[in-house]
Amino acid sequence: MGGLKGIGCFDSGAGGLTVVRRILQERPDAAVTYLADGIHWPYGERSMAQVGGFTRRGVERLEAEGLGPVVIACNTGSVAWPAEERPAGSDVIDMLAPVRAEIARRAPERVLVLATRATVDSGRYLSAMQAACPATHFTQVAAQDLVSLVEQGNWTQDSALASARSALAKAPRADLVVLACTHFGAVTEVFEELLGDARVLDPGVLVARRALAAGPIPAGELRLLTTGRDLRRLRRAALRILGHLGRPVRVERVEEVVAP
Repeated sequence: MGGLKGIGCFDSGAGGLTVVRRILQERPDAAVTYLADGIHWPYGERSMAQVGGFTRRGVERLEAEGLGPVVIACNTGSVAWPAEERPAGSDVIDMLAPVRAEIARRAPERVLVLATRATVDSGRYLSAMQAACPATHFTQVAAQDLVSLVEQGNWTQDSALASARSALAKAPRADLVVLACTHFGAVTEVFEELLGDARVLDPGVLVARRALAAGPIPAGELRLLTTGRDLRRLRRAALRILGHLGRPVRVERVEEVVAP
């Protein structure tokens, strides 16, 4: 079964490292291989067809190394390559299923979804949530500027607050705010500060627990791979997101993920 070589995580850039952080907070010694499709970042500005192809090929690459479970640590990738298009019985965890289950359990009246422009424009994330939780009223807002801020790895508290405040200025009041882009998990506390009484849901917490519960995950190294040419950018973000966990942060370049 999967899990013999550890957990695989795939994203377009650095955002999925927030899921890795949650995994390592639960299991500090877990073997994790992270693949960022940096040469095609940002996915939030691409078509669903492109993102779906890149995501499938990235997951297949991690599976070919014997990794499992493999996490699509990208909300845009999760909706672009949905579960019904994946091979039956595949050991893949996306960012949607745990959130649907959690919202159904909490049954909030009003939910705000913060996401990338591509996720918002596709309408797929919202449709999936509405189908699972028809009694809940959902709205969504794109916060693309904050994605870029986190990706560069040099955000400050003030810059993150300003970017989040700008996105939330367009948003209606909600009982629950879903951070439907893994980049936002790097600044969860900023949203908690701005949103007051509203609960903030970081899906990375739920996804990490599901990945660790999927099977026996061995101890091992943390591998950070990217198809991008700017290794320093990913390393800078990784140091901000993962550095305090005490794992070595080294980034290696691999060949491009080619979509069919």
